[in-house]
Amino acid sequence: MTADESEDSGVRVRIRGRELSLAMTEEQALRLKGIARTALHEPFTRRVWAELGFFLLGSALAGVGLFFVAWTMVAGIILAITFFGLAVLALSLRSARGIGGLQRSLLRSMLAETVEDPEPFVGRPGFLGWLQSCLRDRVSWRAVGYLALKVPWSVLGLFVAVSLWWDAFALLASPLFGHHGASPVWGLASAFFPSPFDSAAVLTMDGVGEWTTTSAAMGNGNRLEIFQEIHFPHSLGLLYSALTYYTGFKVNSGEYKVMGLAPYGEPKYAKLILDNLIDLKPDGSFRLDMKYFEYLRGQVMTGRGGFGGGRQGGQRRRRPAQDPAQSAT
Repeated sequence: MTADESEDSGVRVRIRGRELSLAMTEEQALRLKGIARTALHEPFTRRVWAELGFFLLGSALAGVGLFFVAWTMVAGIILAITFFGLAVLALSLRSARGIGGLQRSLLRSMLAETVEDPEPFVGRPGFLGWLQSCLRDRVSWRAVGYLALKVPWSVLGLFVAVSLWWDAFALLASPLFGHHGASPVWGLASAFFPSPFDSAAVLTMDGVGEWTTTSAAMGNGNRLEIFQEIHFPHSLGLLYSALTYYTGFKVNSGEYKVMGLAPYGEPKYAKLILDNLIDLKPDGSFRLDMKYFEYLRGQVMTGRGGFGGGRQGGQRRRRPAQDPAQSAT
């Protein structure tokens, strides 16, 4: 589909003559860039770390406070038939009110937020009057309710935060965007649209994303046109994984080790790789000779086809990786 010149209301991605329209105006594209820049800058601001500190300290304080308040309230209810039980219950409520005050103090000191204090506690004269005032203090009961809600909410927040941190760490430690089913369109879009360039060539080369292993596109304004793709099983990423397996390292884990060994080697096998493993076309496209690879037929990368295997007798067998790595690089 060819878009008319007047159609500028959305981000359009063209894949081999077929156009995929993303409902995004020029203003929305600029807003997306702003969000991306904010997302990159925000983790390094003082406010974020202050909020994290308040969340952790406040949650710990709420957990300890709820445990103490719950324990003393249960004890007070059990002993309520005695005068001593009512005193324990009053102590529990006063403790909940004090913990609420500590939470407000943390909020003011760590986040510089303005929080109004509740009305002060005013006890009636005498011990019995004070006891009655404690048991009828609405602020104390609201503090108990706050602790009962705060603790499970903190557990949920911690679970979500750890999950997001784990995902972020995995993406930072293993920048393999496009692996395991991720669409190449989003890989290209995430590279171009948050960038400061109005026009740029965009290239993604990876193991495999859905069916695509390599994508080339031109980005211009709010348009992204994919003009060339290479599909599975022909993949530079899988070629490097096969080399990783061949040298005895673990696939999807040891590639960085092979890459790190490359500067210490010589390109002794570069011609051998170009003559046998990969057919490099004049336009930059390529095809792998699949008779040397096993990942289409089994659970290993290389083997009986003549490339050689990475295991022998069930044990991992290491080969010198410096020269093969330099040759592939």
